[in-house]
Amino acid sequence: MAEGATPPHGIKRREIRYLVVLAIWISGTVSLIGMGFDAHGPMLAHMWVTCTIICFMAGLTTVHTLEIILAMHRLRSTSIKTFHYAPARTPELRQLISYFTFFTCSLSVGYAFAFIGTLYGHWTGNQIYVEAIRLFWPAIYVPICSVALVYPHLIIHKLIRQVKERTLQSCEAEIDGLLERYNNLNNDDVQRVNTLTQLFDRIAATPNYIVDVGIIARTSLPLLLNVGMVAAKVYLRQA
Repeated sequence: MAEGATPPHGIKRREIRYLVVLAIWISGTVSLIGMGFDAHGPMLAHMWVTCTIICFMAGLTTVHTLEIILAMHRLRSTSIKTFHYAPARTPELRQLISYFTFFTCSLSVGYAFAFIGTLYGHWTGNQIYVEAIRLFWPAIYVPICSVALVYPHLIIHKLIRQVKERTLQSCEAEIDGLLERYNNLNNDDVQRVNTLTQLFDRIAATPNYIVDVGIIARTSLPLLLNVGMVAAKVYLRQA
């Protein structure tokens, strides 16, 4: 953040965080146990406990995902610290992009394993109910994963473009101010115009986004996984 600026918050009310965790925890545990684990005795109890722990962690992860989406949304109206002459090269922005792409990649990979588990697990419950649960959770998490992956990219790109445009407009305004008195320009003024023109061209040529191999990989993999889960969901609906 720029000096004195207040960082944007995600979910401001603690009660809402608790409610989301509780909703995912209880609904996930009940829905998965209702599908019927193919086990008996101590092994069945172990599966129930494991399911409860996993669904609790899913609730915590979901809250953090929503926090990222909301914080990035509110970042648009705050003042951030950037390199005015090359905003895409700001280290803090690179760290921010690296963080949310790593998190959303981990989220998508984790949910892909969960989806495969529900898809190929040996469930003993009612088949109609099993198919409904297989369709229900992807309808929740595929959009969440996709928004958490794509939306922050759009926000950062927009912020970089805004910083570039403000700097370019400042240079352009100063150049226009000098050229308005063209007949009275001295050598220093001419040199100043040439310097500003070169600076304008260099700023305009700077990238509009931060891209490296790691960011591309952490963005592409979740997108492929989400597309694959959507395709699998469509296949299940038609099967």
